[in-house]
Formats: sequence, C-alpha cells, structure tokens
Amino acid sequence: MQANVSRCSGAKKAVDAYKKGIEEYMTCEKSNAKLDRAQLKRTNFAHADLSGASLFHAVGSLSFDVLDRNEPNFAAANLSSARIMAHLSRSNMRGANLADARLGPPAPGNELKTPQQTDLSGAILAGADLRRADMTRVNLTFADLTGANLADADLQGADLSRAVLTGANLAGVNLEGADLDGANLKGASGLDRVRGWDKALNREKIIH
Repeated sequence: MQANVSRCSGAKKAVDAYKKGIEEYMTCEKSNAKLDRAQLKRTNFAHADLSGASLFHAVGSLSFDVLDRNEPNFAAANLSSARIMAHLSRSNMRGANLADARLGPPAPGNELKTPQQTDLSGAILAGADLRRADMTRVNLTFADLTGANLADADLQGADLSRAVLTGANLAGVNLEGADLDGANLKGASGLDRVRGWDKALNREKIIH
C-alpha cells in the first residue's frame, strides 16, 4: 500500500499512518513525534522537523544488501535531540541535523525493550550535524560521513570499519573502543583534540 500525505499535524496521525502500512509519507511537522516500532521502508522525511522524536524499534531496513530505493530518506531533516534505537542501514541522512541526538544503547534496566545497537551501516551522513550526539556502540560500517560535524560526539565502542570521514570535524569526539579498521580520515580536522584515541581499535589500519 502506498500513499502521499502532503500535510499532517501531531504524532498520532503519523503513527496511525504507519499502522495502516503506508510506505511513503511526505514531509510534515512532527516535533516530539512518537514513531516507535514504525516501519519506515520508502518513507520520505526530507526536511521534516523530527526534533525530539522517539524512534525505538523503528525499522527502515534490516540488511545492508537491500536496494537503495527501499531506504528511508531523512535528508536535511531536523532530528536534533531525537532518541533513536533503530535499524536504518543505508538510510539517506545527508545534511540532517542530529545535534544532541541519542543513538546509543538503552539505559540500564531497559535492555530488553530496545535493540542493543542502532544500525547505520552504509548510511549517508555526509554533511550531517552530529555535534554532541550520543553514538556509543552504533554500527557505522561503510557509512559516509564526509564533511560531517562530529564535534564532541560520543562514539565509544562504535563500529567505524570502512567508514568515510574525509573532511569531517572530529574535534572533541570520543573514540574510546571504537573500531577504525579501514576508516578513511583524509582531511579530517580536530584530530589533535580526539578523546580516547589511544584506546581506539585498529588505528594502524586508518586511511590518512
């Protein structure tokens, strides 16, 4: 089932739409939206206001091998301060605002209620604003973070294998326990201010 909704108001309408199996949902204002357990296949949130939204158990894709046309589109969306624990492999988040967003693991005691890792493998995050974002243990393998602003972001334990961070701002980012196997850091700035650098994994395999 497919539908185009040009305008909406409030989170309830968005949630009801997903429950009906809508695969494409046009841009609208949904700050503080509750999109928990939403099926986000082919959804279009480009330029949407999703600030403070909750996306627990949201699913855009479960496989890195799925076709690009099935992936959710969050290009230039406002996801600042959003709480995200979701499967969003290969999602388009180019130029999205994820400042202060929380994508890390659930708080102690809630482990059984949410996925244990947000999956952004292969996601397009080029030019995204990730300042102060909590991205602990996030799967970012093969993600495109070209020119992204990661200032003061927390990437402890994140998997950055084969991720592209060319031209990214890494000032103040915490990479303790992060896997940098094959990560491309050419032209990245702020490397002298990276925290946890000495405890990052596979530093010798970084592409400079």
